Amino acid sequence: MAEQHRAELKKLDKDRENQIKTRARSKEAARDKLLSTQQIELMKKAELNRLKTADIGENLHFLHQRKQQMQDFWYKTEYLKTAFNTEVTSQVDTML
Repeated sequence: MAEQHRAELKKLDKDRENQIKTRARSKEAARDKLLSTQQIELMKKAELNRLKTADIGENLHFLHQRKQQMQDFWYKTEYLKTAFNTEVTSQVDTML
């Protein structure tokens, strides 16, 4: 009877150890899954930041080109105004 009782206690201890090991594995698996999820989220954020940075760079490049076009336009406009005024002035002087 005592041996049977000891065997049952051993079995209970072994079952308890198995439960503890199973819980530890479950906790470890849950932690690994959480870390993996967090790592994926960080990778997504990094990719979004990279894309935003690329968009900002493209926008700045476009704005720089647009500014250059506007400066060229104003320079050409002023040049044409001056040329026109000079031509009109010379024609008026010729007529007088």
